[in-house]
Amino acid sequence: MQPVRYGSLDQFRGFAVLGMILVNVLGRYSVMPDFFKHQYGAGWSFADTVAPFFVFIVGMGFRLAYIRGIERDGVWLARLKAIRRFFVLFIVGVFVYQFNLDRIFWDALSEISFAGFLALPFIGLSKKYRAGAAITYPILFLAFPFWQPFGKPFEPFFWVSILLAGSLVADFIQQNDKNRLLKFCLSWGIIFALAGGILAHWNEAAHFIFYIGLSLLLYAAFYIVVDFWGKSLPHLTALGRNALVVYAIHYIIDDDLRKLIDSNAGIGLALLSFGIVYFACYSVAAYLNKRKYYITI
Repeated sequence: MQPVRYGSLDQFRGFAVLGMILVNVLGRYSVMPDFFKHQYGAGWSFADTVAPFFVFIVGMGFRLAYIRGIERDGVWLARLKAIRRFFVLFIVGVFVYQFNLDRIFWDALSEISFAGFLALPFIGLSKKYRAGAAITYPILFLAFPFWQPFGKPFEPFFWVSILLAGSLVADFIQQNDKNRLLKFCLSWGIIFALAGGILAHWNEAAHFIFYIGLSLLLYAAFYIVVDFWGKSLPHLTALGRNALVVYAIHYIIDDDLRKLIDSNAGIGLALLSFGIVYFACYSVAAYLNKRKYYITI
């Protein structure tokens, strides 16, 4: 599928890419604050939001590209292309994660691909069916807590809900209805963020509700700045338009740096490692963007 060109979507994707580099590189150093580190149920941090942001963005692009594909090629060919897209994404993950079985099945690229497969039966349907599926999948997760393929709970049941939430926003983009888009994102964003934050005190799984709300609010902010005010940060656009390339580059370089720089290193080496990874990622992204090369699946 070709990339869907929307300024705020590129900027939001670029922000998520930058956040990914920050938390994956800096988060492993003991000297860095918890803000950059995953809390694994012990609380909340910025690191915990990066993957949900990506899944939300995937949902937006998936819906826009799928509807465009139906109009151009028909339903069945659009479905086949979507299946190919997420299958190839999974295969890319196999190589990016260097055939590490634990990461192949339970890291960002693979979980996004699984969530895409789960969303496919509903992505072309009306809002009510997508919203219904977004509610049903987490219930399945809670109803079968002992179903743990490959040794871990099947988290894509949560990710598909965030993906389908993104697809709801895509409808307003497709209709170019700015007022309804902002009203939807701001109102439901506040409701979901508050509800998720409160419910997470009783059940850690409710964090995914908070992530949906935060994704809606953050996208609304980018939409106001980029599409209403006409402002943008060019480096976010460059990162966002080749997010998959940036992800692969950052993962490979950071993996090598982990062998050279100990996680107990000081703040100077920690920042240096981030600078190396970011410089390499942005240099490639800027080069591709300047020549209008957009490497997507």
